[in-house]
Amino acid sequence: MVKLADTLDLGSSASACGFNSRPSHQLIMLKVEIKEKSETTKILTVELPPEEVDRQFEKETIKFQKKASLPGFRPGKVPLNVIAKTYFRQIREEVLDHLFNHSYRQALDQTKLVPIQSPRLEKMELQKGEPLRYQLTLEVLPKVKLSNYKGMKLKSSKIRVSQDEIQKVLENLRQHNAVLESVVGRVSRTGDVLLIDFVGRKHQQPIPGVKAEGYNLELGSGQAIADFESRLVGMAVDETRIFESVFPEDYHAAELAGQTIEFTVTLKALQEKKVPELNDDFAKDLGPFGNLEVLQERLKQDLETEKEQQNRNYLRDQVMQELGRTTQVKVPEVLIEQSIADRFKDRQNRQVQEKRNEDVNDTVPEEFKTQNRAQVELLLKARLALREITIGEKIDITGEEMEAEVGRMARASRQSVEAVKDYLTQKQHWTEIQERLGNNKTLEFIISKAVIKET
Repeated sequence: MVKLADTLDLGSSASACGFNSRPSHQLIMLKVEIKEKSETTKILTVELPPEEVDRQFEKETIKFQKKASLPGFRPGKVPLNVIAKTYFRQIREEVLDHLFNHSYRQALDQTKLVPIQSPRLEKMELQKGEPLRYQLTLEVLPKVKLSNYKGMKLKSSKIRVSQDEIQKVLENLRQHNAVLESVVGRVSRTGDVLLIDFVGRKHQQPIPGVKAEGYNLELGSGQAIADFESRLVGMAVDETRIFESVFPEDYHAAELAGQTIEFTVTLKALQEKKVPELNDDFAKDLGPFGNLEVLQERLKQDLETEKEQQNRNYLRDQVMQELGRTTQVKVPEVLIEQSIADRFKDRQNRQVQEKRNEDVNDTVPEEFKTQNRAQVELLLKARLALREITIGEKIDITGEEMEAEVGRMARASRQSVEAVKDYLTQKQHWTEIQERLGNNKTLEFIISKAVIKET
C-alpha cells in the first residue's frame, strides 16, 4: 500500500519536465473544488462522503480481525468491536492512506490538473461516520497557447558522402589496425610509440598525480602537451632527460594551467607502427568484405546513415527552437529552477568522470543560473508545447513500438531482451522510455507537416 507520505510524491510526476500521464484507478464518490491562487497554483479541496469512510473502516477492521491475536480469544475470532477499539489508531491510519491515495489520483484525473512537484497538504479531517475532507495546494502545468505548428519552415542538408570522407575513415581503420614493432639502432622520431617512465616536479617537489611508469605515448598524436612531446624526439632507449615544460593557460587541470614543470623522463622501449597496406587483403581482414571496393561501399552507406541521423536531429532541433520561440506560456519558476539544478548536476558529474573536479556542490552558483536561464526557459516552453501537441493530436506509443525500442537497447548493450526489461522495471525507467519515444514521434509528426528547404 502507498502510504500518505509516499502519495504526496505523486505530484512530482511532471517535475523536471517529465509531464507524465497518470494511471487510472477504481472510482469512488468524490466532491472536488478548485480555487485559483494563480495561473499555476491551485487550491484543491476534496471531500468523500461518510458512507465511503465507514465502508473503508469496516474493511480495514475485518482485515485486522483476520490476523489479530488477543488474550482470551482464538486467532481470527476477536469480535469486531474489540478490534475496532484495540487497533483504532492503526485502522484509522490504513483508512486514511487508502482513501487519500485513491481520491487524490481520482481528483487529478477529474480536474485534469498535472502537478509539477509534490503538493502541500494544508488540512485533513477524518472521523468515523463523518466525511473525509482535505485541502492541497498544487503547483500545476500552465495553460499553453500554441502557434501554428503545421507548416513550419525548416532547413535540411543534402546527404552527400565524398570520396575524401571515405578515405579518411579508411585511414583511421589502417591506423587502428597497425601493429607495433620494436625499434633497434635508432633514436625516437615523430610517429613512434614510446614506453616511458616520468615524474613531474615543482620547486624540486614531486607533483601528486604527475607521475607514471610504463606509459605509452605516440609522438605527434597530441596525447601530451606539445612542449612535452617535442622534448622526447631523438631519445635513445634507456636514456633519461630532465627538462622544463610550460603548460597552456587553458589546460584542463587548473592546478597545472600556465605552470612551468620540471620533468624527468626515461625511455624504456621504442616501437614503430606498421600500418597495413590499403588493398583487398586489408578489407578481408576487417570482415565479410570480398575486396576493397565492397568495403568502401559499406563505409559509404554507414556515412550516409550517420549523416541522415544528424540531419534528422538538426530538423528536430529546429522544431524545438521554433516551439520555444513561438509558444505562449508562463513557465513555472519551480520548473526553471529544477531544470537549472539538473543541468548543473550533470555538468558536475561530467567533470568528476573526466577527473577535472572532485568536489560535488549542491548549491547552484548564481552565475550559472544567469547563464543558463534563457536557454532552459526556451527548452521548457518547447517541451510544454510538445506535450500539448501530443495530447491534441492523440499521438500514442504502441506496445509494438516499445518492444522494438527494448530490442534496439538489447542489441546496443549486447544483453538479452529479458535482461533489459528487468533493468527497466527495477529502475522504473519504463515511463522515461515511453516519454522519449512519444516526444520523438510528435517531433516527426511536426516535421512531416513542415515545409522543408534542402540546402
